[in-house]
Amino acid sequence: MVTPQLNNLSATKLRAILVATMVLLIVVGGVLFWFLRTQIIDVANHVREVSTGAATSNADVIRLQNLQKTLDDDKEAITRAASLVGDSSTYQYQEKMLNDLTTYAKKTGIGIVSINFDDIKDSTGATAGLKEIGVTLAIESPVEYTSIMKFIRLIEYSLPKMQIADVSFASGASEASKTSIQFSSITIKAFAK
Repeated sequence: MVTPQLNNLSATKLRAILVATMVLLIVVGGVLFWFLRTQIIDVANHVREVSTGAATSNADVIRLQNLQKTLDDDKEAITRAASLVGDSSTYQYQEKMLNDLTTYAKKTGIGIVSINFDDIKDSTGATAGLKEIGVTLAIESPVEYTSIMKFIRLIEYSLPKMQIADVSFASGASEASKTSIQFSSITIKAFAK
């Protein structure tokens, strides 16, 4: 029964069919291998990109957590830095300066005769971008040297920051007033946003 069906097929034909089938399987296998290899390379590249992005994100998160910890640890310094200059949009800085100066004068036993605010002007140099506020104090004379030094120290270390710009004074006239100073005025500078 097998013989009648295979009459037309000779050994040469069968060999040719076998070779053609094997070549076809090799070609299909090569194409399939190349296609799967390309897919695996694409997936590997995508995984590498995602992994790199995740590592960068993780580093950013760690950096942000460290920065937040630093900010939390330095809250007092941040608060002090924010209060170095007043706010010129309202005149609260004048009230704050008046209160501070009168408090410092009372602490050191100095009498203030008058307080005059100068015109606000734009600041230059290292303080560019801020408004410069000048205030002139007339002080009762004579003043003890130690009292005026304490008063100046309190002004220099105050928040918002104030600086002594000008001092007008003379030494005591008599032998008894060697520790006293005759004051005309003190000019103070402060800065506001």
